[in-house]
Amino acid sequence: DDNGFVSEQKINNTQLNHDFLLSWDKEVSPIFKYNVLAGVNINSRATSSMFTSVAGLDIPGFYNVSNSPATPVVTATETLRRLAGLFGVISTEYKNMLFLNISARNDWSSTLPAENRSFFYPAANLSYVFTESLNTKPSWLDFGKLRVGYGWSGNDAPVYVTESVYTQGSNYMPFRRFTFPLATGVNGFSVGNRIKNPNLQPEITKELELGTDLRLYDNRIILDFTYYNRRTDGQILVVPVSPASGYSNYYANPASVENKGIEAMLSYRILRNQDG
Repeated sequence: DDNGFVSEQKINNTQLNHDFLLSWDKEVSPIFKYNVLAGVNINSRATSSMFTSVAGLDIPGFYNVSNSPATPVVTATETLRRLAGLFGVISTEYKNMLFLNISARNDWSSTLPAENRSFFYPAANLSYVFTESLNTKPSWLDFGKLRVGYGWSGNDAPVYVTESVYTQGSNYMPFRRFTFPLATGVNGFSVGNRIKNPNLQPEITKELELGTDLRLYDNRIILDFTYYNRRTDGQILVVPVSPASGYSNYYANPASVENKGIEAMLSYRILRNQDG
């Protein structure tokens, strides 16, 4: 008779994030001011999972892994990744109509090879509220702004894809599967089915954005228009290989992806209260 089986699983996820910031504001004159921000970010993410199962319970209905003379099957996994970054931002304002933001960041990721784990990405944004510079503003135009931005962003890889790893051994046979460790006390591991790639690089996305924001006819009509062009180089993907090699895939930077388009929003306020 089959007296059933019992299994237990414990999953733990931990994330620690540390930010150290320094900020400085300076008003040079009534028409010009700026802000400088610098900081350090350290992020650590860890996961652990343990799964235990055993069959052939001695006492029916008592679901405890100790309730069997058989050797429990135990599967455990652990991951740890760390990301450290230095960043800085400079924001300036002139006459409440011209705004410039310049930022830069450099990250170091534990999921990339040592020679490629550092990646740098800058960005800059400029906006001009042209209605603030008009001596005579049309009665139908309440607010108008032009904006342009260009920036990079970086992304690292999943954990443990730059090296081949060992996995718990198992063997499929007709009508039965052997999973290590065996009841005889024999354990076994095999090299995983993923090829290591010590040349993996971070993927970098570059984006250009142009736009305008308009408020018309006592702010009843709102128009937002944006054009964007985004390109990702060195996209990190899983590449399949022939099973005859003894492996099934590896991670690489085989592709570049480009997206471009426009976004437009037009809204109209039909009813408003006395406060606007």
